[in-house]
Amino acid sequence: MSRQKTNLSPPFWEEEDSAEENLLRDTPSERPIRQARNVSEPQDHKRTDLADTFNLFKSYLDIELESLKEELSTDETNGYTARFLGFSVYVSNTSTKDEGVLCFRDTTYTPATIPNPTNITCITHGRYVIYYNNRTHSPYPAGYSTDGAFNELCEVEVYGCLTPYYGEYCSLSCPKNCQEGHCNIEDGTCLGCVPGYTGPRCEKACTDNKYGLECSSTCGKCLNGVKCNHVNGSCPNGCDAGSFSDKCDKECLTGWYGLNCKDKCSINCGVPENCDKVTGKCDGGCKAGWSDDQCKIKCPTGKFGQGCTESCGNCVQNEACHHVNGSCLNGCNPGYEGTNCTQGCKWGSFGYNCNETCRIICAKNGTCSATTGTCELSYQKDRAFIVTQYPTPEDAVDFLRLLNDHESDTVICMNPLHEIDSSKSWMPRLASSKNVSPFVVKHESESDTEVKVTTVSIIRGEETPHSVVIVEPKGQLNSTGTPPDTSFLRSIVSYTRNLSTENPITIVSKDGASLCGVFCAVFNSIQQITMDDNIDVFTTVRQLQTSRPELCSTQLHFN
Repeated sequence: MSRQKTNLSPPFWEEEDSAEENLLRDTPSERPIRQARNVSEPQDHKRTDLADTFNLFKSYLDIELESLKEELSTDETNGYTARFLGFSVYVSNTSTKDEGVLCFRDTTYTPATIPNPTNITCITHGRYVIYYNNRTHSPYPAGYSTDGAFNELCEVEVYGCLTPYYGEYCSLSCPKNCQEGHCNIEDGTCLGCVPGYTGPRCEKACTDNKYGLECSSTCGKCLNGVKCNHVNGSCPNGCDAGSFSDKCDKECLTGWYGLNCKDKCSINCGVPENCDKVTGKCDGGCKAGWSDDQCKIKCPTGKFGQGCTESCGNCVQNEACHHVNGSCLNGCNPGYEGTNCTQGCKWGSFGYNCNETCRIICAKNGTCSATTGTCELSYQKDRAFIVTQYPTPEDAVDFLRLLNDHESDTVICMNPLHEIDSSKSWMPRLASSKNVSPFVVKHESESDTEVKVTTVSIIRGEETPHSVVIVEPKGQLNSTGTPPDTSFLRSIVSYTRNLSTENPITIVSKDGASLCGVFCAVFNSIQQITMDDNIDVFTTVRQLQTSRPELCSTQLHFN
């Protein structure tokens, strides 16, 4: 080999002795050496300091098997050979052998077979070539010396190239990605790669989501699965949700989530500021008043409470209630009170927040409207009246349809039918029928007591016949169209009050308003007297006019 040779010369040896170690430090020189050193100690080292880091190929040890003035044979008769048996050679970047590479350890030589000189091939790199021998662990193999460890080297030659070169003439540069420029002195393959590369000559960047020294580290959670930097593992575009740091290899800290962990968990989480580190979904749901997975949206208008499942009360002007506890911030609509405006006004009060008192004029045991304060009657309104006028021949079908469709089974006539010419268009004679397509009206029966009562059946196709009772007053009306006395009304109202039907009662008059309104007012007044033992006619009529302003609209009707 024509590689660089380093010879070691005596003037540069450094000696250091101790009870445990005998040490020679050697520095490079161009002059060959021949010097023996006899030291009787348990351990003996000889360190060859090359003063720089070399790619090494071979160490040549010229073992001194003779004194300077006396020549001996190289066999078992030479007493010096036993001192070398069991020696080791290390290469290290420090002066400590245990931090280096073991190149050779004698386990087979005998006093007769140990070669001189000894060539040791060790393809590695380092600054120190360390010769080591010891006699510290008896018993020793046969042929070993037993009187201590000795260094009796004549010459140490080290062949190699300065880092970062290799080849027969040390003229080739090691591949650029070799770790610290170290490569095999013969073929240039790297003895290790810089972070981010792999392969015999460290020519391949890390793959398969790996990076770093020997491509042994796994990339973190880079955004959208982008590959990390093959050298240092950094993510070029940031981190996926749930992780952070340059390498995106750290999970979000408690209370944070999302891309690069920059979003803070909601204080409104069921467990405050605790949420999924990726999505931000709150642990334990939301506190009362909040919705959505991240508990950042208030309950929608009209809802409040846990899970936004409760409905707001009657807040003033229908304002939204507080999203957490449902309270109405500006008070209640008329007719309601309480923090959440869900309680109706107590007896005798009305208005906003029920702060006003009903008038004294309201009937005893009764109360006023909780919203308007107008007096309400205490009797039960269990009657429904349909008010209309007598049909014309053209309207006869519509009149029959009204009775049939609304299941009205009683008709109160405020005028005798014989005074109404148009009644002939739909009312047949006794025991006869009249076709009013699509209906057929059949006159079933009639009776004559305080009032005239006629029973008819209204038939439409295959449907079940609808039976209707028609009640007419006796006597004639005044020229003004009003009854001559109260007996006229009392007989009709009395008959009507005794009816057991729960269906709507149809009231008809010539104009559909005047006498119909008088009937309703009298009916309500009598019912109020029956239940409350007194009557407020004014309130009765006013309530009737509130629903139907055209009823009892003149002083004549009122009187």
